[in-house]
Amino acid sequence: MPFQIETKTEMFIRCGRLCCLCLKQCGTNMEAAHIVNEADGGSNDASNGIPVCLDCHQEFPAYDDRHPKGNRIRPKELIARRDRVYQLVESGTIYAQVIAERSRSGSGGKSAPELVEVDRPKSSAEARRFLASLLSEDTHPAAPARKLAILNKGDRAYVLDELILKATDEPQAVIALTTIVKSAAFPREEAVLIAEQMVRAATLSNNVDVKAELLQGLSETIIGSVYEGLRLAFFEEAIEIVNRDQFEEVNKIVPPLVLHVNGIPSDLRKDYVSALLKQARSDSFKGGPAAKTALTSLPDDVAKAGIEGIDADFLSWNYQHDYVRRFVKKYSHLAGKRQQRMLQDFSSLSRRDFAEKYLPDE
Repeated sequence: MPFQIETKTEMFIRCGRLCCLCLKQCGTNMEAAHIVNEADGGSNDASNGIPVCLDCHQEFPAYDDRHPKGNRIRPKELIARRDRVYQLVESGTIYAQVIAERSRSGSGGKSAPELVEVDRPKSSAEARRFLASLLSEDTHPAAPARKLAILNKGDRAYVLDELILKATDEPQAVIALTTIVKSAAFPREEAVLIAEQMVRAATLSNNVDVKAELLQGLSETIIGSVYEGLRLAFFEEAIEIVNRDQFEEVNKIVPPLVLHVNGIPSDLRKDYVSALLKQARSDSFKGGPAAKTALTSLPDDVAKAGIEGIDADFLSWNYQHDYVRRFVKKYSHLAGKRQQRMLQDFSSLSRRDFAEKYLPDE
């Protein structure tokens, strides 16, 4: 029996979608392998799982003691390697090591760096000055990705490590990272690796500025490449911020959020559209207009989830809002037949007649 999706999500987030054996960045090409086979009494808990790439998973039969080569990697070692990757991913250190090594070697991710326990990367005065300039609100270094590439391996690791650690609380660190990540001079594979750590940091952050800068700075394609379980946590909180409708927060978060509609996980599409419909009547000078505009150009799959989430109670309470009528008119064809009849009545009946037909007990 395979692992439950929630269990796999936990493992993939903890390893940053890095293979725990070869350290390859896997993206969607990753599997959760049992350390001890079910046939031998192994459980389907995360404690008995190890995230690995497809290539490494193919070799797992060779780890079986009943196989002629069964003593190559035993469960104890698999657990140790997995736990080391988890710890290094959570600290941010492994990202700095992997990217610095690949950038130095020009391997493009085809070979894995050595997995070693390290202290925080050491740095030169040159690297510290460069980092300070990246974090300064007064100076904005041109071509930061190319400048990062000319630093030595240790300095690159130091700069990236510091920026990732600061991304939880400092919007300027997010701005610097997004500028580096979206540069054509920065390899796409490493960009996704950094993006996953940034989304993780922004999800754990209580700073709305951090979340807004992330959405503003990273492309829809890059954020869409981040593992869905991580995007689910990030966008769920962003939608909650919109629903809170705090004036300052929504003016920051809504305009960049609507740029990422295609990256919002399917489980959140209905909630996303519902939040936009609520925000569209807000007095916020940026959040409200951005929500109204977004409602006019939703992808069909997102609009369908939103239109199916509308009920008679919502329509009755929002009868006077033109933006709701425009939304219903534009997307009612995506609803089921029964709901389409209700939406047609919303467009043609008076508010009193609509309420009498669909909300007779109120």
